[in-house]
Amino acid sequence: MILNCLDDSFSVLSITKPNADIETITSPIHLKTGKLTKEDLIIFLGGTNDISRNEAKKGLRSLKNFTQRTINTNLILLGAPHRYDLPPQSYVNTEVKLYNKRLQSLVSVSNHVRVLSTPTERRHHVRHGLHLNKKGRDWVVNNVIKETRNWKLPCRVSSPIELPWKNEMNDNGNQVSPAIVSVGKEGLSPDCENDGHPESEASAAEVDSLSQMDEECLRQT
Repeated sequence: MILNCLDDSFSVLSITKPNADIETITSPIHLKTGKLTKEDLIIFLGGTNDISRNEAKKGLRSLKNFTQRTINTNLILLGAPHRYDLPPQSYVNTEVKLYNKRLQSLVSVSNHVRVLSTPTERRHHVRHGLHLNKKGRDWVVNNVIKETRNWKLPCRVSSPIELPWKNEMNDNGNQVSPAIVSVGKEGLSPDCENDGHPESEASAAEVDSLSQMDEECLRQT
């Protein structure tokens, strides 16, 4: 669902572990993050099993270790959802509220981590009340997409550079067509703004190379 809302510069990988607790999900054995960079983003959703087993504090400790292990990348943590399959004042729902508050405090000192809430209204849950329905899932996806765009991850695609005409006509009287080539620029700003100097050394080298190719092709014809 998230991939359908993003442009082609993004790729999405989903990992699910049914009935697993936070410690298992975030274990370095199952989730290796060492090769991720600031161009990547982890979205984590879990905690329901920890809370229902009265192990919320253990889950929060695991998340704290996880945030310290992912300073090389970006991380979004989703809060635990309300349980509509249980009474509003049940012990589990009370723990859900405490867990979400502690989660906010846990990441308040981490610049690479943000916390997003999950929908709490009854209309966002299925009939039995435990899981989110389509409206609830869409609510989560829309907020994750909004937060992803606000994060301003570095752009991976550079705009093509239009090369100038070498000559309007060649020596044989044939018209020479312009060429469009995409040149990767080092030092691009995160928002991928043009640096205002298209005639760089890289583009000049491409011009000479393409010109030589044009001349060789024309001689062959």
